[in-house]
Order: sequence, then structure tokens, then C-alpha cells
Amino acid sequence: MYLPQSRGGSEEWAIVSLVMLAGSLIFHKAGFLWIYRYILQPAGIVKADKIPDHPEPHLFAQGFGGVVLLGSVLLLWLGPLTVGWALAWVVIALAALNLFGGFCVGCAVYYWLNRLHMPGFKHTPPEGTLPGFRPKKELRNGR
Repeated sequence: MYLPQSRGGSEEWAIVSLVMLAGSLIFHKAGFLWIYRYILQPAGIVKADKIPDHPEPHLFAQGFGGVVLLGSVLLLWLGPLTVGWALAWVVIALAALNLFGGFCVGCAVYYWLNRLHMPGFKHTPPEGTLPGFRPKKELRNGR
């Protein structure tokens, strides 16, 4: 089988994309959960911050990010490098927005699709939380 010559570090993005897609479509868990559970948490690098939310919006967001990264990989192999890198950076920026800003764009899209009564999008945001935003500390602590 012939694969085009790699351009621009696309192998790493392909691995990330496959882990994200496998997590969403096969395992129904965060693709990189094992790194968190077996490396970062035991080492004390990160601590659990349990959020009262449904897993489906997060899996949707992860799966959509995986699809966009897969498109990025294909463009890095075959198409215009600029567009391929732009897609990869969009995924990175949205992940950073979720991590540092507490807003998950993919989760917001999931909840908006729920509001439009799209089949398969059955969950609404936690009470008192805007679609895509992380629940406030009071909601997470049960106050």
C-alpha cells in the first residue's frame, strides 16, 4: 500500500486523532484518560475536579476534534499545508479555551443541537449553566 511522503509532522497528529476518535467511538471515554489516571494524577501533577455534567457532550466534542484533526492530517499529507496546519491549530486553540477558559465549544454545539431536537442529542446543560461553560464552583460543590 502506498502512503504519501509525510510532510509537516502529520504522523503525530494522526496518532492524536486516532486516540480521540477511539475514545469517542469505541471506548466512550476520554481518549487520553489513561495518561491522566496512570501518570499525571499519581504523580500529583493534576488533581481531580469532578464536574456534574453528562459525558456525551464531551465525547461529541472529542470526536468532532478528532475528525477535524483527521482532516488536518489528510491535508498535511496531500493538500495545502497551510490549511492542514490551520485546522490543527483550531483544535489546539479550542482545547486551550476549554482548559484555561472553561468553555467547551463542542459541548456548546452538542447542547444547541439538543435545543433543535436533533436525534441523539438528548442531554441539556446542568441546571444554572450556560451551554458549553464549566459549571460554577457552587454547583460543583453542591451548594
